[in-house]
Amino acid sequence: MALMLTAGCAIGTRRVHAHYESPADVLTAVPPCDLARWKPGMNACRGTAYSGAPTTITGDWTGRTEYAYGWLMLPSGATYAANVETFTGTVDGCGTGSFTYSMTGVQRPDGTLDTRWTVVDGLGTGDFVRLRGEGTLIGVFRDDYTSAGDFRGWVRCRR
Repeated sequence: MALMLTAGCAIGTRRVHAHYESPADVLTAVPPCDLARWKPGMNACRGTAYSGAPTTITGDWTGRTEYAYGWLMLPSGATYAANVETFTGTVDGCGTGSFTYSMTGVQRPDGTLDTRWTVVDGLGTGDFVRLRGEGTLIGVFRDDYTSAGDFRGWVRCRR
């Protein structure tokens, strides 16, 4: 763990690990795509989605997140997505507030997720005004549009 002192405020880099269980997302496909009839090998399908209800996060992040994303499903069944999420809660060793992060990644045909997240500079509140960080999210997206997984990475905060 790196630790520096600047003007009397500690700036620390902390490894983070947090788990999430998401209720069903609300998905909208762009016609002519119909998700109820889509099968691997068909044309590409695209659309947008958002969190149907706030998602609970536990671990080094404790709180809730809400998000929206765009997605593109290829004929192979692989789906690429770009998300913007806002977390509100507590980060161990950093304090309380909210911060926004972006994510890009892929959902494989078996539902497994492999994404990267990065804190968006300038969108933090409370103790997270100067929060920085990045990492991975590994999880699973299920047929009922629920998902679960783990955030891993690092954050740098003033504390």
